[in-house]
Amino acid sequence: MAGDPNKPLDRRTIELLILAAAPEREAELREIWKKYDPVFSLLPDRKGITLQARGQRVEFDNKTLAAFWLLGFAAWKIFVCHSPHLILSLASNKPIDAKMFGVDKELPRAEAAFEEMLYTIRDILQAKSLDEITWSSGAPKPQSDKKGMDIDQQAAFDLIMIATAYAFLHEIRHIMFNKDGGAPSRPQEEITCDTFARNFLLDKINKYAASSREDPKKVLLKRAMGLALGSFIIQQLTPRADRSGTTEYPPVADRLDVLIGQIQTTADNDFWIFAGALLMAVLRTMNRSINIDPQALPTMCRNLIEEIRKRS
Repeated sequence: MAGDPNKPLDRRTIELLILAAAPEREAELREIWKKYDPVFSLLPDRKGITLQARGQRVEFDNKTLAAFWLLGFAAWKIFVCHSPHLILSLASNKPIDAKMFGVDKELPRAEAAFEEMLYTIRDILQAKSLDEITWSSGAPKPQSDKKGMDIDQQAAFDLIMIATAYAFLHEIRHIMFNKDGGAPSRPQEEITCDTFARNFLLDKINKYAASSREDPKKVLLKRAMGLALGSFIIQQLTPRADRSGTTEYPPVADRLDVLIGQIQTTADNDFWIFAGALLMAVLRTMNRSINIDPQALPTMCRNLIEEIRKRS
């Protein structure tokens, strides 16, 4: 559906997305609406990625949301593919290396499925509209709910919604700077907006858990996984030449650190397995050769981020 930039999208659509990810922040979100009056515009598709703040307007297109969607399903396949390697390394005190990969007979097929999705993403970035795209067989086409999905697809759907909420919160923070002034110099503003979005989703988890009677550790796990997916999407959608940083944007590794490396949770939280799997896949797309020493998962993830920094 092509959008009209002069006809704003109903703000309630974005509100529902964000509050589905962080219901406990309703009062704060309403205050942001009242003070900053952000406008959300769904633009016609065009080449590249469209998700940006201009003045008090957040502009995006369907093609960019489709890229988020497809990368979310790719990330879940990566988790299924690489989580056994992380668990085995932790249990056996053995490195994750060519020998471990060599005995995994399912790995080539799993990585081929992931790479097919990456090729589709590249096609999406180059296309002028989604009508030009042959959709990847590894993921359902975008839909508004989980109807007809299997358990794995439902899990991926939930994380995609959190990652998309993060992306809009990031842009909303830009709008707040645009009105208030006082923004840090570029590219530090990007890091500040990432931090705002992360904290919005994580800081009041205990309040939500108490009211919903959910386990706060499980709530943190799901939201942190959504943030890890968001950082993976950033990495994949950033042009290769820009991943080491530009005058406008920080190195992707800095943003991975904010959204993964600085998550405050215990070493036994399964978040680290999900994040580690995504980081391993990023490194494998840079260089098939990996040799990761056995270590505590949070340390491993932070070391993987530093290795991505070196290879970018």
